[in-house]
Amino acid sequence: MGIRDNDGWLDAEDYTLKYSAIVKLAQLIVVQEGYERRQEAIRQLQEQGSTANEAKEEARSYFHFIR
Repeated sequence: MGIRDNDGWLDAEDYTLKYSAIVKLAQLIVVQEGYERRQEAIRQLQEQGSTANEAKEEARSYFHFIR
């Protein structure tokens, strides 16, 4: 469903308009989840005593949560 063999996304042009919209929304949901997970990781690091900048550097990247 929208993922190539090399772990990339298929282009929207490869689908009908409605199916393309569903795929793009699903991709956005994945990105949103990755964003929220990273923000939670940063918050937890700050609760453990890290400064905001330290927490942002120590937390795993968005890519880690999204892939």
